[in-house]
Amino acid sequence: FFLKKYYLNYRLLMFFIEIIMFFIFLFLLFRLVPHKSIYAHILYFISITLTLSVVSYDRLDLVLAFFIMASLASLLLLKSVFLFFLFLAFAINFKLSPVVLLPLWVFGSLPYSKVRRLLFEKQYHSIIFQSVVQGLYILFLCTLVTFPFYIKYGLDGFRFFAYHSERPVQIESFYSSLLSMLAVFGYPTSSGMSFGSVNIYSNLS
Repeated sequence: FFLKKYYLNYRLLMFFIEIIMFFIFLFLLFRLVPHKSIYAHILYFISITLTLSVVSYDRLDLVLAFFIMASLASLLLLKSVFLFFLFLAFAINFKLSPVVLLPLWVFGSLPYSKVRRLLFEKQYHSIIFQSVVQGLYILFLCTLVTFPFYIKYGLDGFRFFAYHSERPVQIESFYSSLLSMLAVFGYPTSSGMSFGSVNIYSNLS
């Protein structure tokens, strides 16, 4: 049934995910933002949703955004470092790009009072050691999430690395924006259609 009306059902699924994100957003607002500015933030969320719905409901970025938002909510609302890291592990396994958040997530998981005390006592090695431990914790959870797919598909589950090594950087991505900025300063770039998308080509991509 889902596949017969895939175009409609997929968009409904994305809409359902965004509704969940909206409620998480509300919880975060009432917890972190002064009440006088809450309605402005809600209006901003709704306006962005309406503006981008034509694009976002046709892509998988909402799923990625949900994992990241759920991760933040786990730490800020539930005070759970485990869920904080687990949802990031889901995000990384869903799409590799959130791996750039690892340093920020590691530092954010450290207790503020403890870090402040260690900084005051100039015990920088302790902060580094705890950061490494937390980083290994995230990598363990990433491996744990990946493991069932490895059991089912073996090394074939990692063939997407070869695919992405051959594919240029897609226009609209953050990385293509950086390459476009370099082009302004004379760095050689070009664009073209391949792999089902419009991409930007350069020696760096």
